[in-house]
Amino acid sequence: MDKCVLAYSGGLDTSVAIRWIAEKYGVEVIAVAIDVGEEKNYEAIRAKALQVGAVESLVVDAREEFFTDYLTRALAGNLMYEGRYPLFTALARPLLAQHQVRVAQEMGPATWPTAAPARATTRSASR
Repeated sequence: MDKCVLAYSGGLDTSVAIRWIAEKYGVEVIAVAIDVGEEKNYEAIRAKALQVGAVESLVVDAREEFFTDYLTRALAGNLMYEGRYPLFTALARPLLAQHQVRVAQEMGPATWPTAAPARATTRSASR
């Protein structure tokens, strides 16, 4: 059976996406969450992905990588969102995509979806 690697947050959108992708496309879904230092219960996130239908659920510890490769550069460049908040959350997205693709390459899935929840759109990239 083909596999799909889903960047997984543990929220409603990605939790529903696991079952929907599996049923709609007939693939096994592998959920990948990235720990960039947020205070979240990643074990609960991993367990939830399995509970809603993922065949595998991984949590990648990317805290050091996020700090050294992303945050220090953002701080040096004084990157701000709307001139008020450090632009850290958005900085994690390329790192998440990098690890999602790495897992996809290691496990051999045919696709890995990406989502833009603010616009409720989902796209799929094929390897």
